[in-house]
Amino acid sequence: MARIAIVGGGAAGMGAAKVLLDAGLEVTMFEELQRLGGHCFAVPVPHGRSHVLVDAGVSDFNRTTSHEVRKFMAELDLKILPVQQDHTCTRLDGSPVWTTRGERRVIDGIDDEGRFFDDIDMFEQTCLEVTAEARFADWTARQYLDEYDYGPEFRRCFFNPRAGGSFPMPDRDPESFFIRPLVAYWQMEGSVGWGPAERMVVEHGMHAWPAAFHIWFEQRGGRLRTSTRVVGISRRPRGVRIRLENADGSHESAWFDHVVLAASPHAIRSMIEDPSVDEGTVLGAFQWQRARVAVHMDHEYVCTDPSLIGAYNYVIGEGDQPETRPTVTLYPKRLAGMDPHGPDVFVTINPTRAPRDLIANRFFVHPSLGRPHDISMQRLAQLQGSANTWFAGGWMRVPHVHEQALASGLEVGHDLVATVAGHSRRRSDPARRNYIDSLRNSPIFATLDACLLEEVRVTARPFDAPMGEVLTREDELSAGMILIIEGEAIGSRNGRHVTRSGPGALIGEMSILDGGPSPVTFVARTAISGWFFDRAGIEQLRRETHAGAFAVVDQIARSEMKIMRELLERRWGPVVAADAAAWDGAHVIGPAAGFLEQLDLPEAHRLKALLWEFPAGMHVVRAGEPSHRFLIVTQGTIDVTAADGTPLVEAGPGDMPGVLAVIDGGRQPFNFVTRESTIAAVIDADRFRELRYGGSNLAAKLVPRIHAYLVERYRPLLDNVLHNDEETLVDITLQ
Repeated sequence: MARIAIVGGGAAGMGAAKVLLDAGLEVTMFEELQRLGGHCFAVPVPHGRSHVLVDAGVSDFNRTTSHEVRKFMAELDLKILPVQQDHTCTRLDGSPVWTTRGERRVIDGIDDEGRFFDDIDMFEQTCLEVTAEARFADWTARQYLDEYDYGPEFRRCFFNPRAGGSFPMPDRDPESFFIRPLVAYWQMEGSVGWGPAERMVVEHGMHAWPAAFHIWFEQRGGRLRTSTRVVGISRRPRGVRIRLENADGSHESAWFDHVVLAASPHAIRSMIEDPSVDEGTVLGAFQWQRARVAVHMDHEYVCTDPSLIGAYNYVIGEGDQPETRPTVTLYPKRLAGMDPHGPDVFVTINPTRAPRDLIANRFFVHPSLGRPHDISMQRLAQLQGSANTWFAGGWMRVPHVHEQALASGLEVGHDLVATVAGHSRRRSDPARRNYIDSLRNSPIFATLDACLLEEVRVTARPFDAPMGEVLTREDELSAGMILIIEGEAIGSRNGRHVTRSGPGALIGEMSILDGGPSPVTFVARTAISGWFFDRAGIEQLRRETHAGAFAVVDQIARSEMKIMRELLERRWGPVVAADAAAWDGAHVIGPAAGFLEQLDLPEAHRLKALLWEFPAGMHVVRAGEPSHRFLIVTQGTIDVTAADGTPLVEAGPGDMPGVLAVIDGGRQPFNFVTRESTIAAVIDADRFRELRYGGSNLAAKLVPRIHAYLVERYRPLLDNVLHNDEETLVDITLQ
C-alpha cells in the first residue's frame, strides 16, 4: 500500500486526505499547530465561569459558489445556518457614515444620498462583467470607476472601504487594485449581483468543521501528527524523506512514497531541501502578506453607536490612512446568530488603532491578489507529481478563499490516486487534467475568470470517446455539449462532410442555447477527450440566476454569432461603419414596463425601457451603426435587408431588431426599416449590462429568450449553407 504524507492541516490538506483515505491509501498528516483547520480557527473568550469559542478566522461561506465546501459539510453531517449580512461603514474615529443594519440609510457625511445608492446598485448589478470580458483583464479599479463615471462619494464611502476590507487584497490604495480579481472575490463571497447571497456558517462556528474532520480522519485509520513541524523534505530514489521536529524538541525522520505539500508557498520553499530550479522560481512567484487579527471587546473601536454595529464593519479612510490594509471588523455574535446573552466580541483584521479589552492578538500569513498569477499557476500545474511531490492550497487558485483551498486538495487527491493506481492520464498538456485550465485554453471561454467557471463545474464531467463514436446526430436533441481537449471530430449533414472540430471547439452547443436539435452529425475521427456539460444542469443554474452559467452561455452565443457574421459577410459582403439611425419624426409613448410584463418578463421596470412609435419608412437600425440599443416590436412590420440592401425577411411583433450586435458587441449587420407605423420597446445596451450575467428573475427570463431568438434566426441561414452551397464550414472552425 502506498504511503502518503500530507504536510499542512488546512482545508487543502483535509481535502486531499479525505480522497486518499477513501481510496484506501495509508495517510499521515503533519500539522505544526495543535489543531487542524489552518485559517479556520476559534479563540476561547471568557464568559461567566467558563469560556465560549468564537471564530477568529474563516467566518462564513457562500453556499451558492462554495460547491465543495457545501458537499464536504454534508458528508461530515454538519448543520449549516444562514448568517446575518448587514454592514456599517464608519470614519477612522468610529463615527458612523452609513449602514444597512435595519434598513439601508445614510447617517452622516454623504451629501448626495440618491446618487450614492444609485452608484452602489449599478456597480453591484454590472461589475461581474469584468470577470467575463477580456478588455478588463488588466484594468485597475480606478480605470473601471472612471470608465463608468462613478462619483466621489461612492468611491470614498463604499468602494474604498469595501475593497480595503477584502481579505485577499494587497496592502495598498484600493483604486490601484486590479478590478478583476477583486470582483472575483466579491462574486465568490456573494457581495455583488442581485439580491442577498446564501452566506452560511456551521452550527457552533466554522471552527467546528476541522474538529469534525479530525474525528472522521482518525476513525478511518488516518494518522494525525499535530504539534509537529516539518523542517526538511528531500526526494530520494527510495522515496520521500521528511525530517520532523516534535513538540518536545526531539527530531526524527520518516519515509513516504508521495508527499502532498498543503502549506503556503513560502513555507514549502523553505521545507524542500532539494528544490528544482522550476520549483524555486514558481514558489517564489506567489505573493503573500501578514495580517494581524485582534479579538477584543471594544465596541467604541467598531462604532460609536453600538446599535449600528453590523455583522461586517468597514473603515472609510482619510489621506494615507488606514496605514495597513485589508482592515475590517466582524461581529461574530450578530453574524452567526450566537446566543444573545453571550459576550460581545469583535474580530478586527489589521486594526487602525489599538482596541481596548484585548482577548487575543496574533499574526498569520495569507495569499495576496496583488498581481495576476496565471502563468505561475500553469507552470505549477506542470510540476504536479514530479519527484512524487504534489502541491495544494488556496494560494493556487483565485480568489484564495476556503473553497479554492479545499477544491485544490480534492483535485490533487484524485490525481494522486490515479497515479498510484497506474492509470494516470497526465499528458504533456497539463490542461487535460485540470478543469479550469481546460476551459481557459479554449478560445471560447478564455476570457472568463475562474470564479465563473467554478460555478458551472457541477454540470461538467470528464468525457472520452473512441474513434468512430457518434457524438451528436443531426436533427436530434443533444443532452449537453462537449468541449474537446484532445482529438478531432468530423461533422456531416445528409452524409456530406461540412466541418471539423478540434481542441477548444464545442459540439452540441446549439442545444444549450435554444433547446433545439443539432444541425450536424459529429463523429470522432480520432479518440476524443474533453469535458461534457449537462444541458439540464446549465438550464437549472440559469433559472437560479447563477452568474457563471450566464457567462458561459453568453460566450457560446458570442461564438455562434461570430460564425453567423462570417456567413453573412460571405453572402453579402462586409459591414461598413455608419452612424446610428436618426429617429426624426419618432416619439416616445411612455414607459414600456407594462408591455414587457405581458411578455412574462418579471421586474421589467428594471430595464427602464421606453415605448417608441416610428412612422413608416424610418430606419430604426442602420447596418454598420454601433451596438448601443435594441428593440422589441409590439406592433407593426419592419423590413430587414442585408448591408448591401438585399431584401431578406420581415420583422413583426416579438422580433428584436438590433439585438445581435448588443450580444456580440459588433456593429449592426442589418438594416431595419419600418414598412408601416410601428411601436417598439427600446432597451438601452447599458440596461442590458445589468442583466447579462444573471442575478435576477428578469435576467433568467429575458437573456435565454434573446439567445433562443438569435439561434432561431441563425438556424435557417446555417441550413441554407449546409444544404445548398458548394462551400463548407471547414474554414470557420473555432480553433
